[in-house]
Amino acid sequence: MKKLTQLCLLLLCVVSFVVQATATLVPPFTASPGITPPTVNSVPVGMKVATTGNIPFNFGTAKSPHKNTGTVTETVYEDTAHHDYLFFVFQIVVTGGTLGDIDRLTIGDWDNSVYIDATQYAPGADKKALGVDRNGLGTVGINWVPLLTKGQTSAFVILYTHSTKFEAGSIGLIDTGSSPSLPGYVALPAPEPTALPLVLAAFPVWLCRRRLQSREDCLVDHL
Repeated sequence: MKKLTQLCLLLLCVVSFVVQATATLVPPFTASPGITPPTVNSVPVGMKVATTGNIPFNFGTAKSPHKNTGTVTETVYEDTAHHDYLFFVFQIVVTGGTLGDIDRLTIGDWDNSVYIDATQYAPGADKKALGVDRNGLGTVGINWVPLLTKGQTSAFVILYTHSTKFEAGSIGLIDTGSSPSLPGYVALPAPEPTALPLVLAAFPVWLCRRRLQSREDCLVDHL
């Protein structure tokens, strides 16, 4: 019975360690104003694993000069040089209307435990984003000030994660109004470690100690 009690205490200690080690979540990412880390010189090299392609958008009142048309693209890459972590690349092209503009792109729904770091690459005259923010409720936003207007293409905005899996998400575009929800992608949180591997690893240590203790008891009896 004493041995069983010691084993149960050991298992409880291991489980407690695992819970404590995984209970802390990464706080919501904030990088506005300004994108951090510093801008890069090209879109990072990685293996493309998914893309929305050029999704057309067309929203606003037809008779209004504020009607927005254009395309938005999201592409997911796998960084094969760094643990197969995923990064997500966004770009907007505004093709009309006369006073149409885009000031914000939103992506949801992100789990708050997913670590995100942002950067951007603006080749030629592509318009850089002002910043990236996160509201802690599942939405990550990319902001442009001045706004993206007709004939302009945004910089490639890149969201790095420590995730290796992703799922379907949704993209929204905002000016004086909001676009219908468009298909996109978000990262899935990394799986938390379980207690079982640690328990299995600790069991031989406990068993060895019990055997050594038994041998010592045996020697004492003979003495």
